[in-house]
Amino acid sequence: MKKKLHMIILLGFLTIQYGFAMDPGQITSLGKETAPSDTSGMIKPKKKGRFFISPFYQFAHLTNLKLISSVDNFKMVDGNGSYEFSQEQVDQYNQYYKTLYTNSMVGIRVGYQLMEGLGIQVFGGVSHFDFKSWVSDDNTSTMSTDYPSVLLGAAIDYKFRITDHLAALAILSYNYSKTGSTENQNNSGEKVISSKLTSMFWEANLALGYRLGHFLPYAGAGYLQQFVHPTWTEQVPYTDENGILSYDEHEFDTHYRGHAFYGFVGTEFLLFQNLSVYARCSFMNPLTATLGFRIQL
Repeated sequence: MKKKLHMIILLGFLTIQYGFAMDPGQITSLGKETAPSDTSGMIKPKKKGRFFISPFYQFAHLTNLKLISSVDNFKMVDGNGSYEFSQEQVDQYNQYYKTLYTNSMVGIRVGYQLMEGLGIQVFGGVSHFDFKSWVSDDNTSTMSTDYPSVLLGAAIDYKFRITDHLAALAILSYNYSKTGSTENQNNSGEKVISSKLTSMFWEANLALGYRLGHFLPYAGAGYLQQFVHPTWTEQVPYTDENGILSYDEHEFDTHYRGHAFYGFVGTEFLLFQNLSVYARCSFMNPLTATLGFRIQL
């Protein structure tokens, strides 16, 4: 699995070189799984009708997810049933346990300039995640991907030139990811026979950039809201009164939500007229690191 993921990353960076961009990247999922928004051309907004294409890699870690609801569904030989956490139980979970979401992804983004300063973009990629719930000193349940999940998203951005060297940027983006093949280390010790995880988030970024020759350092602030929906089914063995081994099924259907205000800094470097490389980091929660290239068509 690791070898396949490394090959995907390597091929993405070798086949499509990245161009002139500054990128305030985004989380997930969790999704944070997540994909970066583009802040290219801040000083000189691109003209209407221009396209760009770019590969990127991003790592993200989110720690403030909270349990919203939890339903246990039982499928047994003598009948089915379900149990839903009360609000008091939800509050107790959020008080005594942590929920963590780590995501790494590689993807491709394509953008189009609708008019000077206003652009749209769509992106897609593959993501590997690690989701931990019931995290305490002696108790953790883990779900992670067996295979990379697919992530899709869209964003809209607006760039405003303040002076010849100073510019501002606003970005609004959304992404969605779902996987149906996961590896589980559950705290019950029972065999997991099926599992899936859905992640989605929306994010808003504001940034200021100041061009210094071929460098464009920038800083900004952002807000994100992430939704994570993990579901898994355990197979619970039992022996009936006749000594026959049978199995019940116990499905855990949970919903988590997290939101955060954060800061970010980064820089881009112009390699050629339509080609650049950039790096970006956000802090403190989510903690992300983004690296990418961009080519202006």
